[in-house]
Amino acid sequence: MLDVLVPFQYGKWTSTNQLNIIANKLSDTAAVMVKVKPFLYFYSNNQFKLPENASFHSTHLIECGMIPT
Repeated sequence: MLDVLVPFQYGKWTSTNQLNIIANKLSDTAAVMVKVKPFLYFYSNNQFKLPENASFHSTHLIECGMIPT
């Protein structure tokens, strides 16, 4: 598993980004064996501070279970 977390702040913008790459392998002899493919997960959360104690939030999530190997 690879996990990268990148927090970022610039002026009124705050951003948190996370990337996970996961590959699991089964070791159950009763399981049907298939080729294992890595799984990609990307999460991004952004906050923009506005006047009068208001803020705008934007969250994005990308999941992909079919990374070419």
